[in-house]
Amino acid sequence: MKKFVGTLFCLLICVGAFCQQDIPSLVEGMKTGNLSFNFKFRASGRTFPAMSGSLSIQGKSFSANFAGQRIISDGNTLWTILDPQEEIYIENAAPLPAFIYDSRQLMKMLSNLSYSDGGISGTFTAAGGGQSFDFEISGIRVGPPLPSSGFKVNTREFGDSWVITDLR
Repeated sequence: MKKFVGTLFCLLICVGAFCQQDIPSLVEGMKTGNLSFNFKFRASGRTFPAMSGSLSIQGKSFSANFAGQRIISDGNTLWTILDPQEEIYIENAAPLPAFIYDSRQLMKMLSNLSYSDGGISGTFTAAGGGQSFDFEISGIRVGPPLPSSGFKVNTREFGDSWVITDLR
């Protein structure tokens, strides 16, 4: 999951670069405010359905919603909430992947780029020729910081039927 979120953030930085957004302001927006966007991706050359959702990043915290799950992190703890199954998994959070901060390495991972209406689509291939994903990113928003409570999960608020597994 950490690589997934890192990959989405990398793609967002590319959107900023190619859509004439000021990358430092996007990064600053993530540090001091709230940076959010919508995404859609599919494993290249596969018949799996595309996954779509949204991601909000604020400092080391993030909240992702896709494929019937919510993944929330305050930078220390990661909660994976599977609503249909009524399950929550709690783990220690890991830092986002280092390649987020290396634009040259990232650019080598991108191909087939296309830009329109403030968004970008293309193909992301993991370093070393790993799995490829076709992606679309849109709806980039930089806003004021959200309350930190938006990046924490109080498991006591869920009913008795929920299974909560703490893997820390």
